[in-house]
Amino acid sequence: MTPQDLRSNLAKIKENQDRLFACKRHNFGDCPTPYHFGQTFVCLNCQGSMKAVDAFRYIQGYEAAGRNPNDILSGYREDWKPQPSAWDAVKGNHDLDALVSKAADIDAMEQSAPKVETFEEAWKAFEAQGFRYGRDALEQVRFGWNIAKGLRTAS
Repeated sequence: MTPQDLRSNLAKIKENQDRLFACKRHNFGDCPTPYHFGQTFVCLNCQGSMKAVDAFRYIQGYEAAGRNPNDILSGYREDWKPQPSAWDAVKGNHDLDALVSKAADIDAMEQSAPKVETFEEAWKAFEAQGFRYGRDALEQVRFGWNIAKGLRTAS
């Protein structure tokens, strides 16, 4: 590989990262069946690409924030239903049955709920359930969380 090839590859990587970070919400289309190990997904909104494992972690963060993972990858979780998450418990919404039966009211409840809006606080609840991720994996989950919460930064 020549120095020019290296510079060209690094420029392509930077362009891809810029597209991914500028995207309001990724949409990877339909869930591939079967999934192939090492597969790369391309966002239909920004045309950025990422390894499937990173996309799955992004989707997990989006779902952990109480959003439908099928918004990101159609068919990712066929049985998904709006339900209280660890985030709801962190926010102090104790009437969890009402959240399940009135899924349409979740957004309104989030706006009026006490604002305990840190990823770290919500993630503690998931750690209590046995979730253990390495730093890079956790950053992908955080990225999905931030997008779902309307934040524009990676941390």
